[in-house]
Amino acid sequence: MDDTKTIQVITDITDASYNEMFAIMRGVAKELSNDSATIAPVAPVQEFSITQGAFLIRLLAKSYITPVVLFANVSPHETHKTDVIGKIKGKDIIFIGSNNGLFDWITRDFDLDYLAQINVKKPYVVDGRLIYLPGNNPPENYISRFGNKTDYLTFSAHTIYGPIAVALALGMDYKKFGDDMSINSIVPLEISNGEIVHIDNYGNAKIYGSLKFSPGTKIELLVNGKKISEAQYINDRMMSHPTKSFVVYPSTSLLNMVDLANIRGNACKQLGLKIGDVIAFKNIG
Repeated sequence: MDDTKTIQVITDITDASYNEMFAIMRGVAKELSNDSATIAPVAPVQEFSITQGAFLIRLLAKSYITPVVLFANVSPHETHKTDVIGKIKGKDIIFIGSNNGLFDWITRDFDLDYLAQINVKKPYVVDGRLIYLPGNNPPENYISRFGNKTDYLTFSAHTIYGPIAVALALGMDYKKFGDDMSINSIVPLEISNGEIVHIDNYGNAKIYGSLKFSPGTKIELLVNGKKISEAQYINDRMMSHPTKSFVVYPSTSLLNMVDLANIRGNACKQLGLKIGDVIAFKNIG
């Protein structure tokens, strides 16, 4: 049985720079193994949104029933903290990326087999050349040859963490890249009840936090204390409700979430909502 894992990238790098990262990862995989790892289509994150990144990581951890490495790269923080590797207990799911809140949601919902802080500092790829392979030591003359190269300091996701993700997907031991650390070292995610964490291509909002309304309850939607619309709370088939009506219902994505939709319309476009907005829900009958 093939134990090679799929690599699922979750990132706000969605222009040609992602293709650069993809190319490096494919090249490293080829050098490491004849059985190249599968790299899934990118899961795009809104620029700088750690909250959406954390949601997508948690969503994909639910969705994958085959071995996977969730490689997350959303790093808008001014001060770089740490990068981590972890494995979910009881599932063949490894995650890797910046310890900046991205992994708080997933580590609250799952126990871990291990968590490690990545200690690799020297890029595997410099100026489009593979200098050494993940799992090996850099050459002795590395600093004299490449110490003045600075491009990797901007895009270490390409030259350090992408190759590590590939190595993990091909079965390499995480201890070759990091030192064990406490789960208490995971940086908390700053999130509020009612916060929009994702908007799908239909304009439906995925909202953090659950509601305790009865089906059929009429509710008022408020942002910053200002009413933006009214909606009905439902728990049946969304598309069976009248066209252009607003509905709120238990999320189709994860527990402890609700969705907001405009039937056969675009709720977030009509209401001017975006990821990060916080909605309050008021029972009006």
